[in-house]
Amino acid sequence: MALRPVFQACKDVDDFERSKSLAKCFMSYLDSYLAFILKDPDSGFGNMSSLELLVDCINHGSIKIGEMTFDIWDNLAELLERIPQPEMLEPFRSIFRRLMLGMWKLCQYDKDTQLDVIVNEDHNNDFVRFRTVSVYELLHDVMWIYGELETFQEMFQILLRSDNTWTESESALYIMHIVADELRESQSELIGQLVRTLLSLQDNCHPLVKRSAIKVLHHLSDWINSHQETIDPVIRFMITSLRNDRIKSAAASGIQSICFSCQKKIHISHFEGLFQVLQSAEELGLSNESVIVILKALGCIISHQPADKYESLMSNVVALQVKPLHEILVTQNTVVAGTGSKTDPCIWLDRLSSIFRTSVATFPNIHPAASIVKELWPLFAQVLEKYQQESRITERACRALRFMLRCVQNSVPEVLPPLITIMLNLFTTNKHSCFLYLGSIIIDEYGGPVQYHQILTEMFTAFVHPCFERFSEERGIINYPDTVDDFFRLCGRFLQKCPSLFLNLPYLQNIFTLSSAASKIGHREACLSILKFYKDLVKASFPGAKMTDARTEALTALTANGQSIIDVMVFGLTGDIPSRLSTELADCLWSFIDSCRNETLQWIRSALERAPDVTPSGLAVRADAKQRFYTDMDKCEDVSHFSSICRSLSAKYNA
Repeated sequence: MALRPVFQACKDVDDFERSKSLAKCFMSYLDSYLAFILKDPDSGFGNMSSLELLVDCINHGSIKIGEMTFDIWDNLAELLERIPQPEMLEPFRSIFRRLMLGMWKLCQYDKDTQLDVIVNEDHNNDFVRFRTVSVYELLHDVMWIYGELETFQEMFQILLRSDNTWTESESALYIMHIVADELRESQSELIGQLVRTLLSLQDNCHPLVKRSAIKVLHHLSDWINSHQETIDPVIRFMITSLRNDRIKSAAASGIQSICFSCQKKIHISHFEGLFQVLQSAEELGLSNESVIVILKALGCIISHQPADKYESLMSNVVALQVKPLHEILVTQNTVVAGTGSKTDPCIWLDRLSSIFRTSVATFPNIHPAASIVKELWPLFAQVLEKYQQESRITERACRALRFMLRCVQNSVPEVLPPLITIMLNLFTTNKHSCFLYLGSIIIDEYGGPVQYHQILTEMFTAFVHPCFERFSEERGIINYPDTVDDFFRLCGRFLQKCPSLFLNLPYLQNIFTLSSAASKIGHREACLSILKFYKDLVKASFPGAKMTDARTEALTALTANGQSIIDVMVFGLTGDIPSRLSTELADCLWSFIDSCRNETLQWIRSALERAPDVTPSGLAVRADAKQRFYTDMDKCEDVSHFSSICRSLSAKYNA
């Protein structure tokens, strides 16, 4: 504590290096004695006044010195969280209040900072990163000690002061947006006052004040949903803000948040306002990201309309994206110039994905968007054919088709034959794995009705040969993990929707053999798809699952392949699969134990007998490690305990 005056003197003469060195000493001291401070805050090493060192560093004025204290604040909050008596927190509340006020000062922009850096929130800028990452995470984690409501109230009082500079008002709003999510309905009067204050901001107020105001409203979207009278003025406020270049991105995100939170209460008039914005997107200079956000908001509104209104609104929105895509197809050669520009087909494909993804709604008969999808299909066929060598465009087109099919469910069977034909032709030639993913969506949507089983089986069979051809290449499985991932996603979907068809395939055994080999490549998504495929098999094998119609075939497949499947998981825990997947391995293994305990225990015992006694790096593992795992596992009654045992075994082999 004797060094506090020295620290203050260094601050007064702008001696940053000495201030920094002293701050390091303070933090080392506090890190060592935090436990004493909590245990006995009034005397000795635990003297509460030691925490003044934290406040001194926060009030120094340098974000670098302030940030040095953040780990200590976090550690202190963690220790306080363990205190059983809430009243023991009281002495610490004032210290965290001073932290909050210190952060309000440190978060104030320098008036001379280049506005473009601030507006774009460039995380390469130290101050922007400090605010948007470090301060946000710290206050979000620790302000419960002083109180989110108290923080909100105090910042609101600062905001209402008549002598504020714009930097002071903006910083208060920034702090408020961090804690806004934690406010409750009981604080409705306070929130209502704030919302009215923000909506009354003048057009000529500083753009960054308005941007932070929008962020606060964004985080109050649940409250706005509960107070319907505020929805219209809030949306109009944000639509108006779209015309300001410096805040239009924040305004677009705010509109999306409000539309999603208030989707059942949004009026059709709001659609008209947003649609006008969409029509004027180029004139307003909206970025593609902002346009996609607006499209998502429009899709949310469309999804709650009756069938006749749904179709007309959807058609209008889609038409705006289709026209430029059609022009590109007519005028552009197959080489795409200007990736990310308006002549890039991906721009318009991504926008179509956004609108179909968020317009999902269930209707009793034919989906009202079915006619739109049928009209779009020839355009997509042209895109796939013309850009078949461009994997980026092919992937985006398949993604858009996925969302279109999901949106209309099984209402466009007429599209299936030509779509599947093009998919198979192009996959045979170029082997873009996105076609496999699209195939899994087709199976999921059309696998139920029997009349589609033949075409789906033909599609699956046609995919298998080129896949196995690729996997049989030297290092084929290792070089194409995305294809492995999408192939086993396709297998899993076919097993789920058409279990009897899948389990009677003549090449079924080859698929199981491939799964054993592919599980070792260490690719997270590929491994997860294989494990999901295994879980689907065991679900089909035993009563209580949805797929009981194919139980006999599933039991036969499980009996023939159960040992090799369990080998994959046990050997995975003993080094074949990265330890970061041990939880997923445990979950899959438990599904077998839960469904067929006796058989699985036998398979596990056999696998453990053949599992290595050394780690992949050659270190010996304790002789009793495998036996202890088996003994502990046999006593398990729930998946969380079992997962812990599996992680422990995996850790021994990955030490």
